[in-house]
Amino acid sequence: MIYRLKKSLDKLPATLYAVNLYKVGLTMQDIYSIENTLERYNQKYPYVSYLLTISNTDSKHCAQREIKKEHTKGRPKTVVLGNKAPRHIHLSVIGDKEHSAYQYLEDIKKAINKRFKANVCTYCSKLGEERSKKFINYSLRQAFRIRKSGIFNEILECKRALKSNKL
Repeated sequence: MIYRLKKSLDKLPATLYAVNLYKVGLTMQDIYSIENTLERYNQKYPYVSYLLTISNTDSKHCAQREIKKEHTKGRPKTVVLGNKAPRHIHLSVIGDKEHSAYQYLEDIKKAINKRFKANVCTYCSKLGEERSKKFINYSLRQAFRIRKSGIFNEILECKRALKSNKL
């Protein structure tokens, strides 16, 4: 499945924050731990939405998604082609119109820094609509695994694209 921002989206409801994790070569256990942390704090702050994408591709210029259909049943596998890099995450967090995501970000930052026993997590705001949309599209283009909640369920449209196998 390929996700894109809906074209009918005029503007995001609040400021989008990007969480930066300065740790290369994440293991799947680290990623599962971060996912569980996000879910746990999402229950405490239900108005906050997040988009977590896991990538192992180098940059936006060389990332290309391809759908491989090997069997006749089940969901086809999605493969991201391009220069390979150590596994890393792109995390976007947004609040709603009445609430900011600041306290959620502080709690996430504390929990991730405690997990890695070092100061490896920071966050910054992506001010401006175009900058926010470009960051989301950049994250989605090179992701091989996507986790989302809240408003990201509504503003992302899913496209199924099957590439025909030519002999």
